Amino acid sequence: MVNENYLDIEDLIAENYRFSVVFQKNIQGLGHIIPGNSDKDILLGTKIDLAYWAMISLLDRRIGLQESENVMKVSLPKAYTATYRDIFLADATVVNLKKLMPSFYVTGIKILKMFAHDSQINNKFVVNILNVFKQRFSLIYDAALCGDNYNENTFIKNTDNEELSMYQIGLCSFTKYRNWILGKSKRIQPVPFD
Repeated sequence: MVNENYLDIEDLIAENYRFSVVFQKNIQGLGHIIPGNSDKDILLGTKIDLAYWAMISLLDRRIGLQESENVMKVSLPKAYTATYRDIFLADATVVNLKKLMPSFYVTGIKILKMFAHDSQINNKFVVNILNVFKQRFSLIYDAALCGDNYNENTFIKNTDNEELSMYQIGLCSFTKYRNWILGKSKRIQPVPFD
């Protein structure tokens, strides 16, 4: 699997996020991935935390299984449960994403890829993530435009890593714009011809 975001730190964090899984089939020859397991195989009902990359590899290699059969049951992170979907619908701006899930959007995209075959789950995720972004984007925009006049600490402590990056880009752009308007930026010089 080629990863287009190979060197992106947010993608690396999301790839290594651990999901709690319960195996619904016996898996031959992979017992060694479970710490302290003396069995050669993973047995039905075994519960373990797996990194996203390991879990998706196992899900992709369902050799000899029907499309509808599941190798494992995956427990979603707290940020993507029905309880938090309801909270996000009510007001996504009050949730501390940095504490709840520092890579909320990137991990959400990974989960979308994991459940690509299940349109019902996929639709819920798309609506939830878009709703959260729409509600929180106005805060990011306002904070970037207010710059020095905005209480940065209150805002920053509640943002996930992607939102913080958007805020920093917006603040930098607005600062450059303000300096240009006030005449503080350098004059544009013509490029000398050689």
